[in-house]
Amino acid sequence: MRLCRSVVLACAVAATATSSATASTSDETVVASGPWDVFPCHCAGDPKKKEWRECCNSLRALRVVIARSRGGPSRLRVTDSERTEGAALLEVVRGDGFLGMMPTTVGGPLITLWEGGSAVKILILYYANGQIKPALDIGAKSVPEFVLSSVNSEPAILVAEWESGGGAQKTLRPVRAAIYCWKGDSYALGRTVPWNDRLTSALEVCSSREMQGK
Repeated sequence: MRLCRSVVLACAVAATATSSATASTSDETVVASGPWDVFPCHCAGDPKKKEWRECCNSLRALRVVIARSRGGPSRLRVTDSERTEGAALLEVVRGDGFLGMMPTTVGGPLITLWEGGSAVKILILYYANGQIKPALDIGAKSVPEFVLSSVNSEPAILVAEWESGGGAQKTLRPVRAAIYCWKGDSYALGRTVPWNDRLTSALEVCSSREMQGK
């Protein structure tokens, strides 16, 4: 698992496993594992306040493991790296094939990508105050784009909408992009724009009053 800092974080699928083909149990094989460092509580508000400094100046080390059973589903498991015993903080069973994972930023949400049928599944997890919850769980026809903006530390997520073009071959092409914006503890759909306008529109959409909760 690695952190990608390019303008368009197109390396999501390239996020590779740190442990591959390692048996976790007699029926499961670990296909990916890596650290996920998170802030211990929800970092929002005034950075000058004592509560913000106490929460957001330290990180909690978590461990993410993706395992696959023979002929069965995938299992995503998140544990505390500092605890060798105890229940997992989160355990999710998915029938999809694992593609890749990466944190958006240091202390930020975890992006996981899955493949099921003809769709790419996007599951983003967010940690705050001892709990992990889905920040986004949607399907797409292709791997999304992750575009950094100056609105906040989390990237906008651009999901392509495809249509058949003209001609005998009916080639698919992207015609629109759905822009998902970070709203503090989850992603929400901001607007759908023409495909060629997606990069210039991302900042405008995610800085709107609606997306910023103003």
